[in-house]
Amino acid sequence: MQYQRIIATHTGGPEVLQVIEEELRPPADNQVRIRVLAAAVSRPDISVRQGKSLYNGTPLGQKFPFTPGYAVVGEVDAVGAKVSGVAAGA
Repeated sequence: MQYQRIIATHTGGPEVLQVIEEELRPPADNQVRIRVLAAAVSRPDISVRQGKSLYNGTPLGQKFPFTPGYAVVGEVDAVGAKVSGVAAGA
């Protein structure tokens, strides 16, 4: 199954954002996979994309490409073999 995500390929403005399609992987033993229903892009995401720190203007050292929008709303759609206390559909 394929899914789409947005990546920042390198530092810069909105023009460095690209939509890519990848194969959906199962979660590793200690991971939970979330079907993202909504994602917020915040000031730290923009600062990383621009190659600077939110606080003092120094580089953050983010490796590219990266996916902005770590604040998400969604539902668990798969869990790894060693995960407890969470189930798919939660």
